[in-house]
Amino acid sequence: MISTFKNWLYTHNRNNKLLWLTSTLKLIRKACKIETFYKAINPLRFKYYTLFKRYEILELEDNIANGVYKVFIKKSNNNISVVKIPRKDTIYSLNLIKSIRSNYKFSQFQETLSSLSSHKYIHKHIVNFNKIYRNGGYESNYIVGYNLKSLYDYYSEWPIDKKPFIPSELNAAIDQLIYNLELYQKEYGGLEGDWDIQNMMYDTNNKKIVNVDLEGFFLYRNNELETQLDFIKENLHGLQKAINEYNFD
Repeated sequence: MISTFKNWLYTHNRNNKLLWLTSTLKLIRKACKIETFYKAINPLRFKYYTLFKRYEILELEDNIANGVYKVFIKKSNNNISVVKIPRKDTIYSLNLIKSIRSNYKFSQFQETLSSLSSHKYIHKHIVNFNKIYRNGGYESNYIVGYNLKSLYDYYSEWPIDKKPFIPSELNAAIDQLIYNLELYQKEYGGLEGDWDIQNMMYDTNNKKIVNVDLEGFFLYRNNELETQLDFIKENLHGLQKAINEYNFD
């Protein structure tokens, strides 16, 4: 959208007819932090995707942090995919953009996302990657299921007569994820990726846990907390305990 606006401005600004506008925009940009600038224009940026590209905004629950991307749903024929567009109005989003600014770093980012489907032991626990954009955005498969953090936070609010899943199947899926993470760490000496519980979904169609935070595999490689197996297991075991203690009957 920004590039389209720039092209329009260039076309209509021959002989500096719109010099006042370009000067004003430059002054605004200099006068405020870039985060503030994008906070102001993001409603227009995101409206472009909903009006012209016909994307739908994927509304995340309040307990799910979303500092890097604005998340959309893209529907075409019978396919549904998730499209993540950099927000640019948070330090987390700007850090990602800065980290892939050079063509070399972007190619590394692209290679990282493209190679996830071949990760030994854990590839089945990573959402399928479909397409990447030069601005750092990407498309991935849409997962039908439940966010694990939402399950952990809201399990006590479910009506007794509505079982969102079979508890034993979720427990088995968590056990399988932990087992495969342990195998991966044993062979490679450590984990990569952001395995915070809010980045994982319970895929009810395939009865497995899936990490939907692909950018984390590029950003989290230096022994961050979210890559630590003990931290990951503690969160997952906490969810199992909460589910097992809840009376579904």
